[in-house]
Amino acid sequence: MRGWARAGAAIIVFLLMAGGTSLFIRYAMNRTPVTPLKDKAPEWATDPRVPGANTPPQGRSLFDFLVSEHDSSGAHYAVPFPFSELVARIERELAVQTPSGVKRVLIPLGRSLQRSAAAPEYYKFPRAVLAVDGEPAAQSRMLLKDRLYLGYQEKAGIIEVISYNESAGRFEFQIVKDYRADGARQVFYANRALCITCHQSASPIFSRPLWDETSANPLIAARLAQEKRDYYGFPVEPVSDVAYAIDNAGDRANLYGAYQRIWQEACAAPSVSATPDAAAFQCRADILRAALQYRLTGLRGFDSASLRYRQHLAQLRINWQTRWPEGLAIPDNDLPNRNPFMNVVTGALTAQPLPALNTLTLERGSEASAEIPAQLEPLKLRTPGQIWSAARTDDLTRVVGGVAEFFSERDIDALDSALGATTAAVQRQSLACEIVTQDKAVLDIRCGRHPGMFFSARLKPRARTVAIDAPAWAWSDNAAWTYLDAQAVHVAHSAATTQIQFRLRDTVSQRRLHDVAGNALAGLTLSWDKRTPTRGTLTTTITQDSARIERALEQMIAQAQQGNSDVLTQRPFRRAAVMPVLLQAFDAGVPTAWCCLEDKLLPAIQVDTANTEQASADADIQLFQHYCARCHDTQEAFPPNFLHGAPAQVATQIGQCADRILFRLSMPEHAADTRAKTPMPPGYALAGMDIAEVDWIMHADRARLKRYAAAHASMPAAALMLQPYESLGPCLMAHPGQYH
Repeated sequence: MRGWARAGAAIIVFLLMAGGTSLFIRYAMNRTPVTPLKDKAPEWATDPRVPGANTPPQGRSLFDFLVSEHDSSGAHYAVPFPFSELVARIERELAVQTPSGVKRVLIPLGRSLQRSAAAPEYYKFPRAVLAVDGEPAAQSRMLLKDRLYLGYQEKAGIIEVISYNESAGRFEFQIVKDYRADGARQVFYANRALCITCHQSASPIFSRPLWDETSANPLIAARLAQEKRDYYGFPVEPVSDVAYAIDNAGDRANLYGAYQRIWQEACAAPSVSATPDAAAFQCRADILRAALQYRLTGLRGFDSASLRYRQHLAQLRINWQTRWPEGLAIPDNDLPNRNPFMNVVTGALTAQPLPALNTLTLERGSEASAEIPAQLEPLKLRTPGQIWSAARTDDLTRVVGGVAEFFSERDIDALDSALGATTAAVQRQSLACEIVTQDKAVLDIRCGRHPGMFFSARLKPRARTVAIDAPAWAWSDNAAWTYLDAQAVHVAHSAATTQIQFRLRDTVSQRRLHDVAGNALAGLTLSWDKRTPTRGTLTTTITQDSARIERALEQMIAQAQQGNSDVLTQRPFRRAAVMPVLLQAFDAGVPTAWCCLEDKLLPAIQVDTANTEQASADADIQLFQHYCARCHDTQEAFPPNFLHGAPAQVATQIGQCADRILFRLSMPEHAADTRAKTPMPPGYALAGMDIAEVDWIMHADRARLKRYAAAHASMPAAALMLQPYESLGPCLMAHPGQYH
């Protein structure tokens, strides 16, 4: 009866012939955390202690492909301005959808590096946050869904960009500087180490519900409306489903690193041999086969019951257990919800009452708090959101759904069209039918029996056509049920028989119906003898597309073994590399340029480096540079760049920031749940230096840094620690309200 309970899950009449399905995969991919095993040390799928190089190890970001041009003068960035034009440029790459495939919220008092740039005009210049969750348009070969995120701060003239790099299998962090009407609008790859201190999963982060610091909060929406600005076309109505969509997109993106890690490493046991492993090629082909089956069925299942897949799963479990015996830790990309309209009282959060939106009378002078309590800071170390284990089959099969997500709907449309464009072997099967005549104009048809395959429809026969009065539907033992888009395309009458031919489509994708093995239902033919009008036969015709998929995979394996293709090697999974190979194997036309791998026509990479003028001879300053330069020796004002400049200037700047530096350096001495602010350096920065937080408390270098800061502070350390952090003097900021 589970099939009946999952009425929307949908699988077609002929699934029984293909073996088992894997309906659980959709549920295995959800965001419910898995309880970590006690006393275990799982390995990070994406290690926040190792941010990686600022520049891509290979390939380029999707944002580079989106905003680059190449003309007679060469390659250059052409970032559209104003921001609404950049949004329009993105939307041109997307299929027409309602709602839009670009989700947008405004955050006036958030937690980004640019959070203080608009002070005190937070509502006049809120941060505009954008996430793409729409499918590509027909003319686009660029897959931006869940792969492009922008944060625009107008007052700072900066766009922070997170976009996927398919060649490298990672998200890139970029910054567009001087983004103004008369500005240079330069694009840089950002200081990745700085970004990862908050983006600990090397992917987008967003708050949990109720997203109270965004325009989904009625109080914030009301304050934004008072400014009477258009905000680049961003809505100001408090609609929570938009923030929910951004949250979901980020959750999906958060798993890309884990999927790539499994694809690259789990198909072979650790070995010192550099020789390509034929078994690893076969393993990746097995994952790809299941992923294609999963997408062709409309995310309803794949052939998990086949002997080949069960053998693959057994070997994957052995390899996984060898590589990651304690599991694979998935970083948590969700931040705690934060409501700026809450008071910070003795370290606790006390909510102010929230009146109904239509009764709000907000004074322009009344500002919500911009302060970020320690427990809500993005810098705070976050424990794994999930731990995937080889002991759980659901965790092992996640990679199938993950690889399936790397294809767009347009990709699957192209594959289905290519498979259906040529003649393939067919298989036919017949079901006995009962035809019930309600009246002379309506026929109820029931074919097969329960348990087993089952088909039902209500028809209105006419002279040469048949109208379907109710949606046809089907059911099989190993599948859920579905509504079918069934059209009677031909009705033939003879003296003795009546025959109706149906054309069926998937109601969701409008593609051909596929079983879990990848075979397609070419058609149904219903016939009955007029002498026995209550009995008939339904003949199903199945095209053996699975054989063509198998031949394509065999070609991929052979090419990998010969060194002629890297599609199944230990490189990241790249849809732009896989799709042309598949289409070619299916004898379909292949586009000459498949985005986004070829980067020869892109502008030269610029990196947002500090370019410190010279090293300081002062040993204490050198110590600050060792522990703090990754975040505070930059050209940007956020976070405070007190280590940027000539040695004498740096010494002066540290003195100006001494109060806040001393406060942060003192935080490790307080219990984690009583800290007013997150300690500096952040936990993952210390971990990258092989220093545990518990060891940092008594570390000689921390004591030395504290002594230097205390010597330059405005008051004794004991008195300073009694002050609210936000009351301390600003650190290199023009406005007293700007602090970090």
